[in-house]
Amino acid sequence: MPGRRVQGAVRYAIDQAKCDGCHACVTACSTGAITGQVKYPHLLNQDLCIKCGACIDACKREAVLRRDARSLMAGGRDEARDVTIDGIKTEAEDRTPLIQVAQKAGVKIPDALPPPAVEPYGVCRICTVEVHMRGRVRLVTACNYPSRTASRCSPGRTGCGARGS
Repeated sequence: MPGRRVQGAVRYAIDQAKCDGCHACVTACSTGAITGQVKYPHLLNQDLCIKCGACIDACKREAVLRRDARSLMAGGRDEARDVTIDGIKTEAEDRTPLIQVAQKAGVKIPDALPPPAVEPYGVCRICTVEVHMRGRVRLVTACNYPSRTASRCSPGRTGCGARGS
């Protein structure tokens, strides 16, 4: 289809252990990529999936997962990690972008993110945050920097040293 951008290195998957068959993802999917019976775990057809993210937004059990090429090469299994964002401790799957972890924790990080079908690459620097890890502080872009073990993020700090509100 002209005008449609699809992430080739991204795959969506349904965690069969978390899916309770509520059918919300099936209803949200405009291409019919997700099938299954109510009250039974659903299946996702990669050939039909356009990676729009509607199924992720619709799933209240967080059973629909977005996997990038790096996690797929590592065996497709993402481990849960403890991440502290602006003093709020939360759990996130390893390699989940910091901005998604922050949104889940209720912490607002300014962004200019494109639609879900376009991979963010951090060129605008609007979402720059401080990350504290292993005794070092780094300025990174939250839209594409992966969460990692024992990381602490301070979104109130920007590259110019100013404090956000």
